Amino acid sequence: MSAGPASRSSDLVLALLAFLVIAIASGMALFCLVPPAVVPKAAPPGEFSAARAFEHLKVIAREPHPTGAARNAEVRDYLIQQLKGTGPGSSSSED
Repeated sequence: MSAGPASRSSDLVLALLAFLVIAIASGMALFCLVPPAVVPKAAPPGEFSAARAFEHLKVIAREPHPTGAARNAEVRDYLIQQLKGTGPGSSSSED
């Protein structure tokens, strides 16, 4: 038995509908994977800036700082100094 023209056209519509659903879902998934724009150093202090964070990372990751090492204490002191400069509400267990 061969399928009639009505059956073929309904199969085509279903295939196109499935393709459309997959294309929309793929587009939405790709849109969600796009990272946000990089915020420059000139961003307001309350807003995260990757450029400012990278400057701190250069200091922190300059060399290894395992627990108990003198370098670890230097990194801790640097972080505390930076946090104290962020304004009220910043504290550490050292205070």
